[in-house]
Amino acid sequence: METKINIRLQNKFDGKEKATKIYLDGKKLENFSRTEANEFEVTPGEHKIHAKYYWFGSNELNCTFEENETKSIVINSSKVIDNLFQIVALLTVLHIALQYFYKIDVVKWALMCICIVATYFMTIKRKSFLTIKEL
Repeated sequence: METKINIRLQNKFDGKEKATKIYLDGKKLENFSRTEANEFEVTPGEHKIHAKYYWFGSNELNCTFEENETKSIVINSSKVIDNLFQIVALLTVLHIALQYFYKIDVVKWALMCICIVATYFMTIKRKSFLTIKEL
């Protein structure tokens, strides 16, 4: 039996998986299939795994492998970021509707706050866009 690692993307990556790149010990996994689980042989010992999606990234996961051990890793997009973009879209539509029909500017302040938070996650916190964890 060999020491192996199984890596797969969660279903949320439909349409986004082509841009996702997986790195094992700093080296890009070239034969990474984005539509099914992947199994790679690794040497026993400690390995670092992380993922990138355009300029966004994931935390770095340290895994220690024993001889003849297989570990499973799953990569997903952050729930906070997914919800944040939905909230920004909803507030934008709400702002346009209230401004057009009632000339109300209250939503603008909420929208500005959400946009500031979104900018924070897209720049400073960009390495938390993806989550990577061992199952």
